[in-house]
Amino acid sequence: MDSVTFKKIKQKIISLQEQTNFPVIIVIEGIVGSGKSYLADQIIKYSLKESILLTMDLFFKIPRTQWKDKFEQDKGVLMDWYNKEKAQEVLEKIKQKQKFVEKNCYNISNGELDKEIYIDASKCKLVLFEGLLSSIIFKNQSNLNILVDTPENIALLKAKYRDKSERDINIEKWQLKKVILHDMYLPYMSQIRNIVDFIYKNDFKG
Repeated sequence: MDSVTFKKIKQKIISLQEQTNFPVIIVIEGIVGSGKSYLADQIIKYSLKESILLTMDLFFKIPRTQWKDKFEQDKGVLMDWYNKEKAQEVLEKIKQKQKFVEKNCYNISNGELDKEIYIDASKCKLVLFEGLLSSIIFKNQSNLNILVDTPENIALLKAKYRDKSERDINIEKWQLKKVILHDMYLPYMSQIRNIVDFIYKNDFKG
C-alpha cells in the first residue's frame, strides 16, 4: 500500500462527513513514538465539524505499579492489557450523542486508574481514537483506519526522550515499557497493515 499525504487524509474525512449523519469514526495506529498524537491533533485542528479526540492510553487496565509483576508472572498478549469492553462502551455512548463522565481511566501522568473524563457528544460529528491496537479494537466500527509509519529507531528515541522529560519515567521503567508497548505490539503489525485504509509516513523532517 502506498503512503498518502495529509491533504489526502483531509479530503477523505470531508467526504466521509458528507456521507453520514453519525459521527465519523477514525482510528490512528503506529508504534510508540511514531507521531500518532501529532497527526491526530492536526486532524482535529483541520476538521470542519465538532470533534472528540481520545487516546487508547485511557483504556489501559493495568496500573503502572503492577506492570513488572504481571509481565513476570503472566506476559500474555498486549491486547489483554487493554479494557476493550470499556473502549467499546465509550464509543457506543458517543454514537448515541450522550453527555457522560467516564471514570477509572488510565492516567498517563501517574500510571493509576484514577482519571475521569467528561465527554459531550451531543454535537459530535467526528470521533478519533489514537493509540495502539485501535484499528483492531474498533475494526467493525471505524470509517477510516490510518497507520503512522515511522522508522523504528527514530520513534523509540522520541518516545524515550518524551517519557523521561514529560512523564518522569526512569531508564528501568522505560525498558519495561518498551518490552510491553513496543515488543509485544510488533506481532500485531501484519494484521494491522491488512486492516488500515491509509499509511501515513512520518520521518519527522517536516
